[in-house]
Amino acid sequence: MIFFNMNVRNKKALVLFSRVPELSHRNPDEPYAGLPWTDLDALYSAMFDDVLETALTLPSIDVFVLKNEQELSNEFLARFNSKIQIIEHLNTALHEQIRHAFESLFIHKYEQVVLLLEPNPLMTKMDLRNAFELLQYDDDCVVVGQNSDGKCFLLALKSNHSDMFETMTDTDMISNEKCFFERICERELMVFPIPAKYPLDSGSNLHRLKTELEELAGGNGFSHHTRTMFRAIDKKYRIRKPR
Repeated sequence: MIFFNMNVRNKKALVLFSRVPELSHRNPDEPYAGLPWTDLDALYSAMFDDVLETALTLPSIDVFVLKNEQELSNEFLARFNSKIQIIEHLNTALHEQIRHAFESLFIHKYEQVVLLLEPNPLMTKMDLRNAFELLQYDDDCVVVGQNSDGKCFLLALKSNHSDMFETMTDTDMISNEKCFFERICERELMVFPIPAKYPLDSGSNLHRLKTELEELAGGNGFSHHTRTMFRAIDKKYRIRKPR
């Protein structure tokens, strides 16, 4: 169940899920594989801040953050509370959170809804704008962003097909690529894919992210929270370089 008081100002809505990736592949030979949970949490929080700041630069879009009561600090809420709306949820499965988010926003008469399921600081303003623009081409379509492992990091709808995410089993259809696209085919939805990204669940991919952010930043403020946290971690620990 999701609880919130909604202030509808625009016809487009962007929802950022505050859930963070887990460093599930801890190969001791990889950089960042030995980071303690506290440092990983701080790193992923920095990523979320960067993505949220990028989202807030989009005009004519209502920005929501989906969280449970244990997530997001008071400091975070003090910085962003006037600019975002909070959707609170119980600790349900991801597909249930997705279903309720889509359903609730369409009930409140939003015409385009984009869900960003995980914070990736490589997500640009152009990426988010493109997701909304693709929704203009067909009423019965779905915009899908997948990581290289097949898991979705972005979903967008123009019509309320939230029931597509209901399940009668324990299958996580968001992680089950076959099940997910079978549901799409059943509803004859047109699929608009956006460029894939790589998952941030391994030490080698975190190192790749750090390198790419440094190259992309070029002295500007792009994803500065994440870059600052990487520098702090590198200074605190002797990070193993990838082979």
